[in-house]
Amino acid sequence: HNSEVYCHNGKCYFKIFDDGFQYHLTELALKTLNVNYEREELYNEGDEDYEHPIYNYYFENIEDIKDTCPELFGEFTKCLEAHYLWKEGVESRQQIITAYLDTAKTLNQIHKHLENEFYKKENDYEINKITLKSHTEFLVDDLLKRNLIRKINNKYANI
Repeated sequence: HNSEVYCHNGKCYFKIFDDGFQYHLTELALKTLNVNYEREELYNEGDEDYEHPIYNYYFENIEDIKDTCPELFGEFTKCLEAHYLWKEGVESRQQIITAYLDTAKTLNQIHKHLENEFYKKENDYEINKITLKSHTEFLVDDLLKRNLIRKINNKYANI
């Protein structure tokens, strides 16, 4: 009830926000189940006295928990499926962008093109219209970080 399930880059983990009983119970349960895991201890920036740790429990291979923890395995499976769907969506939108960059374009031009080619075709376009510009910025920034496009005088072009 006090945890969250995530998948990042194909690696699954859950997070707990308790440094007392829940932490010890989680450790005991994982050791009893003989599950391979890694634990990461984190603190929020505002926790200057390091009193409220956050623990991330990573599982390299979720198949290890399939038989002993079927509900957690199911949650991880759903999370992975959602992650891969999201990743496919990002890649398809980025393909639209790179195909459009035959000549250098501004961020606004890229956004308008993506809006016409993709965003307007989605069911929730009107609801999400305000946040779509920042989504376009995310897509372009990711392409820049991966050196798939370049920025020249506030315009973007293929490498």
